Amino acid sequence: MRYAARVIPGRGEGRKLGFPTLNLEIPEGFAAEQGIYAGWVWLGRGAGERQMAALHYGPVPVFGVKEISLEAHLIGQDLTAPPAELSFELVKYLRPVRHFEALAGLQEQIQADIEAAKGVLEKV
Repeated sequence: MRYAARVIPGRGEGRKLGFPTLNLEIPEGFAAEQGIYAGWVWLGRGAGERQMAALHYGPVPVFGVKEISLEAHLIGQDLTAPPAELSFELVKYLRPVRHFEALAGLQEQIQADIEAAKGVLEKV
């Protein structure tokens, strides 16, 4: 299912770790299992080319954030200016949200998640 979402300001941790994300307002009626997903993103109102993405839905325990967030890392992209809105589709659930004691472990897992998402999406 394809969802539309407004891009909202984030905390900037993804960029500091080397994995910039677009933080999304959770769409009304969105009810996915918390975790990491491979998915597609269409920038703007969804008329453009689809982009490969790794998406996170859930809390961010390594930073002590208990609130549920939704964010998308566009694989191979680093936008200079984020769009006001986008649309996205979750393709495959990759893993649950986990807590990491150290940022290095989180960085390694994010890289593995990106590679897993890319592997899934290249076959679709």
